[in-house]
Amino acid sequence: MRTQLEGDVSGAELIPAGKRALKGIAEEVELYEVRRARLPARDRLVDPVCGMELGPADVAARVDVSDGIRVFCSEGCLQRFVATPDRYVS
Repeated sequence: MRTQLEGDVSGAELIPAGKRALKGIAEEVELYEVRRARLPARDRLVDPVCGMELGPADVAARVDVSDGIRVFCSEGCLQRFVATPDRYVS
């Protein structure tokens, strides 16, 4: 069985997830995980608290620190960073 992807799929990558038995389908089906394609290393934004890779539109908060700007996926990660910044500085 083949499925055609619709819409804009540029910037997406398919990660094989193996074959699985699905209810109502006689044969096992090859599954894939669809992920946003990784940005080149120089363009990656990573939340220092949870390690989540963020696209520019995913950034919930930014903090300017002495050695650069840190970005966060959520207000919670920002608060954890502000409470103990030394824990997350590499």
